[in-house]
Amino acid sequence: MYLHIIPVASTLYADLTCAKRLFSLKHKAFTALCKIYANKVREWNTLDRSTRTLVRKEIECVYRQRERSSECILLYLE
Repeated sequence: MYLHIIPVASTLYADLTCAKRLFSLKHKAFTALCKIYANKVREWNTLDRSTRTLVRKEIECVYRQRERSSECILLYLE
């Protein structure tokens, strides 16, 4: 009757382990970005955050992260 519940604990444990690993990676990336761009924060705070532009069916705004920047972070962490 309860055979379908048995794998739930191991699945939850695997998800928790994966989440801890992901948190560590994201924390390292965030810390690296803080060190790299700390001197630009004052300039970025003056940017208009409400600006939205449509580029090839995608909306771009100041919060959009480009794929290239995430690759640079990974290279910096290595």
